[in-house]
Amino acid sequence: MKVLLYFENQNMIRKSGIGRALKHQIIALQSQGIEYTLDPRESFDIAHINTVGLQSQ
Repeated sequence: MKVLLYFENQNMIRKSGIGRALKHQIIALQSQGIEYTLDPRESFDIAHINTVGLQSQ
């Protein structure tokens, strides 16, 4: 199983609370040995959409 962690405008939110959530999600997935990607162009099984913007519509 591979999870997409979708964060639009990652550079803008990096230092915000939602940016911190990304770090926590990555740590949680890694601790369970679950593959993940931040690139929606890659193949994935589950999408976790954290931020919605113009590109996600």
